[in-house]
Amino acid sequence: MKELIHQFFDDYARRFNEALASDAPDVEGTAACFAPCFVEAGPKGVQCGRNNAQFREMIPRGYAFYRSIGTLSMKIGSRIITPLDEQHAMVKIHWQSLYRKKEGNRVEIGFDVHYFVQVMGDTVSIFAYVTGDEQKLLQEKGLIPYQ
Repeated sequence: MKELIHQFFDDYARRFNEALASDAPDVEGTAACFAPCFVEAGPKGVQCGRNNAQFREMIPRGYAFYRSIGTLSMKIGSRIITPLDEQHAMVKIHWQSLYRKKEGNRVEIGFDVHYFVQVMGDTVSIFAYVTGDEQKLLQEKGLIPYQ
């Protein structure tokens, strides 16, 4: 199970970086990373998402946002995989993101996301994730304006 999860997140990071370099992200590949329904928890509360046509429409917009603020790459700095049972695990990914500010200088930001995944056969899917305050970090680094 750990090997499958390890490869899943390597592919997830690769797909994200490919989307940063292109105007045509792999929408279906990204959507396939998520369960039919999933939960996001963060500073603005808990939200439920559906892996449907609307979600697929939002994927390119999300990548476009990251490109618009100068995101150059998202790399896995570290990962901790904690099995919960034979089919489920919690995965703490420490992301190292690199940005180019409008002035040209580069900024690196590290942040953690806790993912909850289900492994069915050789398929891994995210059914929940917990994030910190990404907007606050981006504002503090001058990548997006304070609102």
